[in-house]
Amino acid sequence: MLYLLPKKQKKDIKTEYNSRVIYTFLFLLSFVFLLWAISLIPSFAYIQIEKKVLKPKEDIVAQLPLLENGESFIEYTKEINKKIDLLSKSEYVVSDLIKEIVERQTRAVRLSLIEFMSKDGVHYVKVGGIANTRESLVEFSNLLEESEYFVSVDVPFSSFTQSSNIPFAVDVKLSEI
Repeated sequence: MLYLLPKKQKKDIKTEYNSRVIYTFLFLLSFVFLLWAISLIPSFAYIQIEKKVLKPKEDIVAQLPLLENGESFIEYTKEINKKIDLLSKSEYVVSDLIKEIVERQTRAVRLSLIEFMSKDGVHYVKVGGIANTRESLVEFSNLLEESEYFVSVDVPFSSFTQSSNIPFAVDVKLSEI
């Protein structure tokens, strides 16, 4: 039937057909774009909420003194890594040592510091706190010396200058295991 039509009508039909194909393609393309845009709305909302939540935290981190000077942060990290290496290379179980110290603590002694350190390959524990009396400090140091974990307990003489509420820092040498 297309062959029976005059040339002008044939051309008009082909033009209308082509325009309908283009319009249909453009409509489908715009529909896909609209679905894509709608699917991005939840992600956009989530990102905006996260920005609002993280902004105060970012301000807090920016105010930290360690981050102002990069070298101090690096030094602090190196110091912590050295302590971790010391504890990981040690044959001692740290929790057992702490338990031993705390079990030997009397009622008259309050501990506030337990620090592990190493000098010239010898491991020490620095134990600090407040003793009610001189006698309670001596008793605590004697109890520590009785332990199989510790070789010697060094109580500085300056700890005995007061008669009550005595602040102390005792160096305890660990036994070789």
